Amino acid sequence: MSEIEASEAEVIQMRMSTNIRTFTALAICLAWIMPQSLWASGSLRFDGIDDYVEIPPQSSLEITKEITFEAWIKWEEELGISEFQIILNRDFIAYEFSIGEGKGNGNFLWALGDVSTSAPDAYGGWRIAGPIPRNDWVHVAMTYDGDRARAYINGEKVADHNAGGKIRNQANSPVRIGMRMLNAHSSYFHGCIDEVRLWALTRDDDQIKSDMNYRLAGKETGLVVYWELEEGQGQKLNDLTANKNEGVFGNSE
Repeated sequence: MSEIEASEAEVIQMRMSTNIRTFTALAICLAWIMPQSLWASGSLRFDGIDDYVEIPPQSSLEITKEITFEAWIKWEEELGISEFQIILNRDFIAYEFSIGEGKGNGNFLWALGDVSTSAPDAYGGWRIAGPIPRNDWVHVAMTYDGDRARAYINGEKVADHNAGGKIRNQANSPVRIGMRMLNAHSSYFHGCIDEVRLWALTRDDDQIKSDMNYRLAGKETGLVVYWELEEGQGQKLNDLTANKNEGVFGNSE
């Protein structure tokens, strides 16, 4: 089984991901995006039903002071009000990044446990960063330095708010890509995710914009985890940093 996916936008450059790892079938994801340097790289596709990746608890994932999150995403399923699709979550909302709260165009949302902020509240503590389209590759990023919370879409800063407090640390909590384990509300992601990066420091505007289109070495200062999500086979998601926060592919059944 294979599938071809493309946006209706004017073709500027083409990236063919011929190495997408799915949980139900191998697929081809054809998408129009800008970064030539990431052409022909793989990505991971989630079916929106029961697919996710789980990364076991490790001390390097206990980020409590400063954080930067980055990822390329292409989400496919329209959302209703108060619906979410999780990009990345650390249990009990230590930190979480998702798509939600809107129809047609959803919003990039973030939540940092125990951090107070003036950012608009989408629903129960999840903060609105800005709208993103469906069926297009989009780069999303969020930073927190202890004083300010900022969000970026395709390298452009779309939100900058006062914030303060230490990020909640839930000991022995795993990280999951593509879902959260919270009561019955798993909020599975439906679409493709690529190039996920977590930093225990605050990346600035220029760093986010200049590096979003390029692969990293995995040895950059402050880089906690770097998942390229290019695994075409097997059951393990590789972390390119020395922390070796490896993930396991799974589903809820």
